[in-house]
Amino acid sequence: MAIITTSTRIALCEDLILESGGTLLDPWKYARRADKAKTVGPMVEAFDEFRKDSGVEHFSGLEILTPSEDSQKHAREAGSKASEYKGQFVLVLPVWMWTPMIALYKGVCDPIRKAHGRAVNSRNSQRPWWINQVVATSGVDSDHPHTACADLDLTDGGDHYAAHRVADEFYETYGDRLEVSKGQSSKTIHISIFGPRGHRQWDY
Repeated sequence: MAIITTSTRIALCEDLILESGGTLLDPWKYARRADKAKTVGPMVEAFDEFRKDSGVEHFSGLEILTPSEDSQKHAREAGSKASEYKGQFVLVLPVWMWTPMIALYKGVCDPIRKAHGRAVNSRNSQRPWWINQVVATSGVDSDHPHTACADLDLTDGGDHYAAHRVADEFYETYGDRLEVSKGQSSKTIHISIFGPRGHRQWDY
């Protein structure tokens, strides 16, 4: 199997953004707005501007960066007030991950939200290994510590079938090219690109 370099993966993510009608932007142009900030707030705001200008419509930067409640609880126990923003403990992505995360949200999370027709709650876009090892049953090669991914919860009243169909179509279209992983239950969709275990799918 050929090794896919980081630069190649970024280029493929840029292709997905363009194919999805988004805009390619330099994440460092936004991240540098938070230069020397002492708290996480300016970085969250910079990422949110990058998200909005890139074309992600249905998920805010804060939502993408905020882990689930159990992850937040563990993070607060180990973290500091400087990592809290608007009452939430926030996990800021490394800047090189901004483009892949935008590709994921623009390429499949936004379409899932549109197809569902009701709110779709995002959690655990990325969580570091020191949280993942406590709150999850997955091992060191879990998607969450290493790649752009999302756990999406489908709220009641929407079209669950249509939302899952979008995830399935994304998996079929981009599975090999972007090494898509997909896990599903009736109300949850996990989706990632370039996960450490490659192209795979499962049911919860």
